Amino acid sequence: MSGELEQILLQLTQPDNAIIQQATAQLKLAFKDPAIIPALCAVMTGSQNPQIRQSAAVMLRMRVKKHWKKISLDHRESLKAVVLQAFQQETEHTVRHSLSQLSAVMVKHETPDRWPALFTLLNQSTKSNNPTDRQVGLLLLSKVVESNPEPFKPHYRQLLQLFGTVLQDLDNPTAMYYCILTLTAMTAYTGTEEMNLMRALIPRLIIALKHLIKADQGQASDAMEVFDELMESEVSIIVPHIAEIVHFCLEVSADTTLTDSLRVKALSCIAFLIRLKSKTVLKQKLLNPILQTVFPVLSAAPPPGEEDPEDEENGDEGDTDNESPKHFAAQVIDTMALHMPPEKLFQQLMPLTQVCLASENPYERKAGLMCMAVLAEGCADHIRTKLLSSMLQTVCQSLSDNNQVVRSAGLFALGQFSEHLQPEVSKYCAELMPLLLGYMSALNQAKIGHITKAFYALENFMENLGSEIEPYLPTLMETMLSALSNAENLKLKELAVSAIGAIANAAKEKLVPYFPPVIESLKGFLTDTRDEMRALQTQALDTLSVLARTIGKDVFSPLAAECVQLGLNLTNAIDDPDLRRCTYSLFSAVSTVSPDCLSPHLTAITTIMLLSLKSTEGVTAHLEEDKTFVLLDDDDDDDAEGDAILDDEGADTVDPDTAGFSVENAYIDEKEDTCDALGEIAFNTGAAFQPFLESSFQQVYELRDFPHEDVRRAAFGAMGQFCRAQHKVWQENPTEANHQGNSTSTSSELWLFEFLRHLMWCYYRVFQRELLNVSNETIVKTFILGISQACLKKIIIIKLPSIRPSAMQKLLGVVLPSFLEAVRGERERQVVMGVLEAMNAVLKACQGEALQSPGRLQEISQAIRDVLKKRTVCQDGGGDEADDDEQQAEYDAMLQEFAGEGIPLLASAVPADTFQPHLNELLPLIMNKAKSSCTVADRSFSVGTLGEILQSLVSVSGGRACAGKLSNRLLPVLVAGVRDSDSEVRNNSVFGLGALAQAAGPLVAQDYPMMLSLFSNLLSKEQDRRVIDNLCAALCRMIMSHMEGVPLEQVFPALLACLPLKEDMEENKTVYSCLAMLYSQNPAMVVSQIKPIVSASSHVLGTKDLDPETQNTLVMLLRDVAQRHSQKFEGAVRSLPAEQKMKLTAAVSQS
Repeated sequence: MSGELEQILLQLTQPDNAIIQQATAQLKLAFKDPAIIPALCAVMTGSQNPQIRQSAAVMLRMRVKKHWKKISLDHRESLKAVVLQAFQQETEHTVRHSLSQLSAVMVKHETPDRWPALFTLLNQSTKSNNPTDRQVGLLLLSKVVESNPEPFKPHYRQLLQLFGTVLQDLDNPTAMYYCILTLTAMTAYTGTEEMNLMRALIPRLIIALKHLIKADQGQASDAMEVFDELMESEVSIIVPHIAEIVHFCLEVSADTTLTDSLRVKALSCIAFLIRLKSKTVLKQKLLNPILQTVFPVLSAAPPPGEEDPEDEENGDEGDTDNESPKHFAAQVIDTMALHMPPEKLFQQLMPLTQVCLASENPYERKAGLMCMAVLAEGCADHIRTKLLSSMLQTVCQSLSDNNQVVRSAGLFALGQFSEHLQPEVSKYCAELMPLLLGYMSALNQAKIGHITKAFYALENFMENLGSEIEPYLPTLMETMLSALSNAENLKLKELAVSAIGAIANAAKEKLVPYFPPVIESLKGFLTDTRDEMRALQTQALDTLSVLARTIGKDVFSPLAAECVQLGLNLTNAIDDPDLRRCTYSLFSAVSTVSPDCLSPHLTAITTIMLLSLKSTEGVTAHLEEDKTFVLLDDDDDDDAEGDAILDDEGADTVDPDTAGFSVENAYIDEKEDTCDALGEIAFNTGAAFQPFLESSFQQVYELRDFPHEDVRRAAFGAMGQFCRAQHKVWQENPTEANHQGNSTSTSSELWLFEFLRHLMWCYYRVFQRELLNVSNETIVKTFILGISQACLKKIIIIKLPSIRPSAMQKLLGVVLPSFLEAVRGERERQVVMGVLEAMNAVLKACQGEALQSPGRLQEISQAIRDVLKKRTVCQDGGGDEADDDEQQAEYDAMLQEFAGEGIPLLASAVPADTFQPHLNELLPLIMNKAKSSCTVADRSFSVGTLGEILQSLVSVSGGRACAGKLSNRLLPVLVAGVRDSDSEVRNNSVFGLGALAQAAGPLVAQDYPMMLSLFSNLLSKEQDRRVIDNLCAALCRMIMSHMEGVPLEQVFPALLACLPLKEDMEENKTVYSCLAMLYSQNPAMVVSQIKPIVSASSHVLGTKDLDPETQNTLVMLLRDVAQRHSQKFEGAVRSLPAEQKMKLTAAVSQS
């Protein structure tokens, strides 16, 4: 049989398709014969043709991988002997490589202890005096260890000692290469006993890599993965050698004779080190050497006749896969900004930036601007408070540079500033908007790449303007609508559609006059299904979602049902991840406006969304060799034993010739946006979503360990939304009577519904795979839709059961522990921020319900304490470095702010006596951040959190006594804050003093004179209107809590003189509640000041500045004054301007 088999394999190498097809059929038939294993072995060892020997080895590997259990014991034992024999006698590297991969697959099934001959061969060959034998042995070792590292753990010490020798064999770079690959595979499984040995290898590893670079840059690039693996798995191994690793990577990064991929690998390694060990990098004074190397890379000009990828005029959106050294140099600076204290970074970075900006070389000027751009996110507070004006001036000057490369970089920087430096950057609206509009009008439309950057800057700036956009609205909309109607370039239309979304975010209801032509254009784009329209369609969906959220419920609601149907039609007709995720975002936007429109379609909507979460589309396995014989991979799938179903042994394994996996960004974005949308839909649709909650939760819950951090963050966010949704439904149907009345019939109906839902799921998958063969599409769609609507109709007419508290507790019992586990153990800081944000939202919604489980309050308090003490994994907690430095990266401070926001939420959820022991431990950690040496952001956070805690104590049992006990500790901090140089700190401190007065009442009466004197001094010189607004509210809180302690004759007129409030409109509730209380207890005083009261009221009545309850309180007060003191009231009204007089009279006279 071996002779025939060799002939068939030879035919498969022919360049004739007919011969290949015939040989394939013969080969499939041969694979039915049990003698195929010994026949392939004979070919693998006996053929004179290396290509045929390799083919036989590949086929054996495929057979072993899939059907090991079906191979007879005799054949297994024979195969183990033959593969080692073949490996020893083989001279061709490609065949040896395939043999090593075959061995690796066998090791998955036949552990090394049951294959002693393998160990003998490895031991002999890796220690051989013959360099070739050592090289071959290390090849085999790298493959088998990579395939199944765990069984080799007992031998790790031996192996590490061997590697110490091999890494010194500098004349055998290939041996060193396989040695490093093996070390990389072992790293994740290394125990503490091997750490010292591994640590000792690092200097030799660096020397070996330097020699490997000279021999083979491709192999060196692969081998450098060892640093990533060490940092990912056991960063403490490399901490003593960080300086050596950084200097090695800098040498590689700076060497322009090396390949881009190798230099990128080195720069990526530096960025990763900074992410994980920024404190060590600073402590070892590595910041300056890194910057001195990175800046020349960032400012290098491209080769003559070429452009940087982002500057190419190709009409594309930009190269998202830009893997150039220059791109990664910018990433290094971006990582520094995110993970280092800005004070330390800017001290060394800005001189280099200034030199670049002043250069005659346009690429150096571009580098300076790019550097400023990537600093904006991580160092936002530092730039906003200290450098914004000068940096904005530099960027604006760059927009008139004589070189387009520089102008493009300036636009990018302005877009980054607009995105990350709000709200301060919007204060420059009068200067920047005319500049941007003028720039847009002068653009050459042929240069679409440059137009894209101009739109990016304009969009990001407009989006946050709010009402400030109004004067520019006619010009902006005329420009955008003209582009939608007239532009032939689809990219320009796409940019205009995106810009309309940004305009809508700022203008909101003011966009209503332009809504009809915008919607008409969007509908046209969304119903044109040509492939070239895909990007425009996706953007149109995105903008439609923004309009749903911003234009106003009355305007958008009539379109809601049509939008839902449009989205379903698109997802049925077009298989595109970007289009799907934007459709899901549209569904969630519609749920905020008209949730009832979604209810009839929730079966279809949740089904496609859960398929998106389950899908593995976009996951690509990178193979080390071409699978010539992939057509035979399902060779026996029609066997009676059902080989198509994976055996348990192969279900979770990775093919040894798989070098790694990657997931396309579009599919990651799809999963992320699906989680976000599913959570929001669940919350907004309420009871209608209950039948889908369990299956949705299960699928989202599985994604909490997804490899990509954005998906993990979104999954945790959705889990929090599900808890809030469950609580909302429970609140709406809390009575036990509802449970009793419906429990029997409804539970059976819901069981039926779940059964039919799973049935529908199966049919959907059949629809995807098989029913597409039905030529009449209407029949297929009607069939699927008919079943789903029948199921839904049967259930929807039956009142859903109220949600039992136990069901909600069950959900909280899964979600909150998973949140706490992530806070402690998640490595990515952004994910932990998302988890804390989700947990805070759950605490705010569910309050005491979230803390019913024994020990839950303690666990959450402990998690908050751990973050504030920097003890979590994402803060490099428990590491080798003592962290007594008050300076930290802004995002590290932001993480602590998210944790601190949980404290007042806990305080409002339980009686004060229950929380006080935990509060006593947390308060010092918050108060420490109020010191004058701390950053403005820290001081603001500290006093703001103290104020929120005091505010929470107002409404809980025992809160007054608790606030009274805390007053002596908190007063000095808040008083110092009122005198702070920063307006935000002053504002939060004033709020905190008012909250203290409100919470403690008469218990702090002795402090009233000091507080009033402090406020009087502040009022005499304060320029910031928000601070003045909060001062008014603080005085009102003092009056309402302990009126006897306030000299109203002096305070009340001064208070009224500051009205109406100008910025903090939420405090109108406090102010007018105080007026109503004063009127009820001291009407003469209120009537004596009726003129300023009427004047202030005329500015807020009938506006959004008052909530309905406060509006009603004020109207009732004014009516009573008008009836009882008509002469004084009418005199006050007559003094008003005509428009305000009319508005106030109408409000008061309404019944």
